[in-house]
Amino acid sequence: MSTTPLQPTTVTLETSCKIARSEKPTITLADLEKVTPDQIVAMSFRELDGFIDDGVQCIALNRASIIRARQAVRPAFIRIHAMLTEKSQGVRNDLNDVPVMTWTMFCHNKYLLGCKRTLDALIKDAGLENPSKQAKFLKGDKAILLANGTDRPVSYTGEVTHVHEKTNPNDYRKVEIAYQTPDGVKKDTVPVTAVEKIKITKKHLAIGDLVILDDIEGGAEVRYDGNKKLTRTDTLSKAEAAKLAQDERNVASAKKKREAAVAKKAKAMEDKRLIAAAKKEAAALQAKKKANGKRGHKAATKPTRPFIAQKLGDKFFVFEKGEVEISIRTAKSSQFDTLADAVVCANGLNQKYGFEATI
Repeated sequence: MSTTPLQPTTVTLETSCKIARSEKPTITLADLEKVTPDQIVAMSFRELDGFIDDGVQCIALNRASIIRARQAVRPAFIRIHAMLTEKSQGVRNDLNDVPVMTWTMFCHNKYLLGCKRTLDALIKDAGLENPSKQAKFLKGDKAILLANGTDRPVSYTGEVTHVHEKTNPNDYRKVEIAYQTPDGVKKDTVPVTAVEKIKITKKHLAIGDLVILDDIEGGAEVRYDGNKKLTRTDTLSKAEAAKLAQDERNVASAKKKREAAVAKKAKAMEDKRLIAAAKKEAAALQAKKKANGKRGHKAATKPTRPFIAQKLGDKFFVFEKGEVEISIRTAKSSQFDTLADAVVCANGLNQKYGFEATI
């Protein structure tokens, strides 16, 4: 009697997982409650991960006992959150087989179980932040780019430079963030789950506090009177102060222009007066010269020699060169107070009678 040998059956990884899940016993609420907080502290990451999976499934199957189930799973959430955040710094997580992931990545993996509302409720009951409820990012927001354990071994503080629109409603929104590294400034485009918005501390106003409202006239000062009431103070706003400063500059400029115009007009009048006085003086001197020439030489005969100016005593007189032709003894008009006047007279006579001028 011959026998046919059995052929080995090929089992895929997906089939093995289905068999493992089908053979795994369903955990009950009583099983969850048997696990103490001390046991949770002693669990490794893999054990905590499996315990939370069991709790989520138990809650989904035991709606009537949901509160008790949440209370049982709550310490595990707090413990694993501490493992995946900065609260775990200084703790040897390598002893608890903690993988390289963030709290956000962990919650995202649990959402894939298909019970988002249950997980949100568990996170809320544990008093932890829910990464699925991300704050809205705007350009210029300060944020922390979280470490991912690979190309970013540490976190960086940076600034959001661009917010991208979602192309797939099931994907996380992406932002571009610029941050400083030892090699200089870098820019990365990452999902919002990879960044943490730095919250701006809001100050609670006390009665009497003064604040500046930038959306009113560029910055207006108001006083908080309590009960959500604000009163405008007498302090000028930025727009009013700028306008006042501009008005003062305009007044000073107009005053300077007026003063310059007055000074220019006064100078023009003074120049005109000096010119008129100079012309009058020149005309008077010319008339005096003509009068002196007529009176001093009226009775004289035509000279044969040129005339020169000569000083006698403290006066100046005009003489014919070589002898006295016109002197104080014959004509009073030949007497001059200055040498210049005598020279002018002599030159006039020389020109009249065709002689060369003398000095």
